[in-house]
Amino acid sequence: MTSPDHICVVDQDTDYPFPVHQLLQRTHPAHGLSLFKRGEDLLNALVTFEQLPSLVLLSYDKPSLESYLTLRVLKSSVAYQLIPVVVISRAASEQQISAYYQASANAFMRRALDADNFKRQLEATYRFWLIVGQRPTASATE
Repeated sequence: MTSPDHICVVDQDTDYPFPVHQLLQRTHPAHGLSLFKRGEDLLNALVTFEQLPSLVLLSYDKPSLESYLTLRVLKSSVAYQLIPVVVISRAASEQQISAYYQASANAFMRRALDADNFKRQLEATYRFWLIVGQRPTASATE
């Protein structure tokens, strides 16, 4: 039996992690959750995890390129490239969204402005990436 899914959230917004954590506790209490304020913190923590996360939610940060650089490091690493990364943004141009997809983001989601719709978006994201979607295992790609 595999261990429960582990989700990592990277965001500087103080109001963002709370709904994610609240939603996870309510709908998926067995899942682990790690919150990070910076992408660098996530990258440093990954080497300490016994099991890689099943999903990374990465906040698009403008004007800083930290989230973009974090995505590039994740997707260029053989050890981490299979981790699904969903980028979440309140506002990004089509050009910026395209750049994230070119850097191998698995999805880009425009964050709803109100809490109820944002919770629905997160639930759909979790349902797809943790329940419905099939991901390759690391051993299958070796």
